[in-house]
Amino acid sequence: MDQPLARTAKLPPLVLPDSESFEATVLREELVAALDDVGCRHAVNSTLTFGEQSSMAVERVSRCMDTAFRRVNLEILGNTDGFLHAHVWPRFEWEPTDLVGKPVWLYPCDRWTDEQFALGPQHDSLREAIEDELDRLSSAN
Repeated sequence: MDQPLARTAKLPPLVLPDSESFEATVLREELVAALDDVGCRHAVNSTLTFGEQSSMAVERVSRCMDTAFRRVNLEILGNTDGFLHAHVWPRFEWEPTDLVGKPVWLYPCDRWTDEQFALGPQHDSLREAIEDELDRLSSAN
């Protein structure tokens, strides 16, 4: 039996777009074009995934609420939980310089356990803004 020929494609960068500058479909279109160029079969979903919606909502709200917003990091680890889940981490210019370029889980342990950093009522407006943005994004799909 003949072995299939291996084909390689130069794929576009897999980064989230700046949602205020251009549509989220730009990366999907670039990926589809790269796959088409080398004859790879694929299916395209014309709607945003929940992960795309979540990252866009966090980005838009973070950008509006804090002028020091830098970017959104997405993590899908699955190392300990028996189910697939994702983390959406907004990143900011005010983060310590030795940590801002690293994963958030490298922050010192006390940052994860100290009450002053705990999720609470002070975050209600942030949570509501993200929920509203998710509603807007899902209704646009």
